[in-house]
Amino acid sequence: MALKKKLGWVALIVVMIVAGLTLMGFVTLRSRWFHGFLLSKIQQQASEAIGGQVEINNFNFHLSTLTADAYGIVIHGTEAAGTRPSPHPAIPRQSALWRP
Repeated sequence: MALKKKLGWVALIVVMIVAGLTLMGFVTLRSRWFHGFLLSKIQQQASEAIGGQVEINNFNFHLSTLTADAYGIVIHGTEAAGTRPSPHPAIPRQSALWRP
């Protein structure tokens, strides 16, 4: 009987830990800190991919499909410093952040 009671307590503790970690992960994914962190990573990877400076004002991240809708994209090319970049059309959807 004591073994069943101990196993019950262990199972309860494991479930509580998993639930706590899940809640912490959800809160982190919805935080401003994570939004800013992800925005800087997207800008960094886009800048490295095109070889110029990329600015993104905002984005919406879709966890279910691992995609992001980016808004306010400005791409700086070879223009002189202080010069306004060429206007770019709105690009509503960016490629997936992760591809299987």
